[in-house]
Formats: sequence, structure tokens, C-alpha cells
Amino acid sequence: MTDDPLAPTDEPRRELAAFLRTRRTRLRPEDVGLEPGPRRRVAGLRREELALLAGVSSDYYQRMEQGRDVRPSEQVLDALARALNFSAEESRHLHSLAAAARTPARAPRRYEPEQVPDTTQRLLRTMPSPALVVGRYLDVLAWSPQAGALLGDFTRLPVTERNLLSLLLHPEADQTCPERAATVAELTAMLRAQVAA
Repeated sequence: MTDDPLAPTDEPRRELAAFLRTRRTRLRPEDVGLEPGPRRRVAGLRREELALLAGVSSDYYQRMEQGRDVRPSEQVLDALARALNFSAEESRHLHSLAAAARTPARAPRRYEPEQVPDTTQRLLRTMPSPALVVGRYLDVLAWSPQAGALLGDFTRLPVTERNLLSLLLHPEADQTCPERAATVAELTAMLRAQVAA
């Protein structure tokens, strides 16, 4: 079992927490006008010190550093950036991390395995010309006998490796596809559009 209470979908909050932690520990108390004191067990500022400098409760700041579901306002982020002596770039990065942490993670969409209907399979067997059935991610799902003859060893690959784009990215594809570069660009655009959707 792990000590990390965050699930993999909590990555934006984890990144925000790690960013704040590393920036807090790189500052010394004297860098922000505080007395270092004789007994310090932590490098850099304590959480309580940073919370005091930023004008937020230490409990709230601690929850941010632990990656809990807190949604700091722009004013809180600005106050933290000032307390940590952030540059403009670091401040922008803090705001972008917080924005990502505030955005709820979407569950990955589940797709049923793509299958070619029997009627399409029968049609392919009777076609006098090469034809392919391609899935949403350019997986080659079925082909006519003439296409199978052109594809050669490709038809013997495991189902998970039968992808039209990977076929055309193979070095020997230049021999069978004279306009390979344009075709690959078009297929890449199709794949990007599908992934974006």
C-alpha cells in the first residue's frame, strides 16, 4: 500500500502540491524577513510561516501542499506568489497549475471493440477490387481478397498491430504507395480529429 492518498487522476493537484512544496523549501526565513531561530528541523520556510506571510490559514495551505481538493482563488494564488518571491513566469505557472487542479478530471471514454458486420464481410469477399474497412483509430478491421494480396504479411500480424498509419510509416511503404508522405499527413490529421473528438 502506498502513502500517497491521491489517485492517478489527481495528477494536476499532485503537481500543484509538489510545486508549492519545492518552492517553499528553497526559501530561507531570512530571505523573507523572518528570524531563522535556533531549532529548525526543515529546510526553507515552514508551512505555517508561508501561510502567515500569504495571509491564509495554515490548515488551508497544508491541504494545498497535500494535494487535497482545495480551489484557491486568484487572490490566494497571488498572495502565495508574493510570499514565495515568485518571478512573473513562476506566478503564471502557479496559476496554470491551479487552473488544471480546479478542472474536474473526465473519466476515459470506453469504446466497444470495433467489429465488421457479416454483411460487410460478405461484400468484401465478392469485391473485384482492393478494399479495406478501417476503424476509428485507423485499425484495419477487414479487407477484400485483392487488398489482402497487396497487404501481404500485414494480414498475418496480430489484430492489435494492424494499423493503417503504422503500415504506411514502415520504410518499405514507399514502394507500394508513391504518395506516401501526403497519405500519412492525411491519415495523421484524421487520427488527430478522432482523438480530439
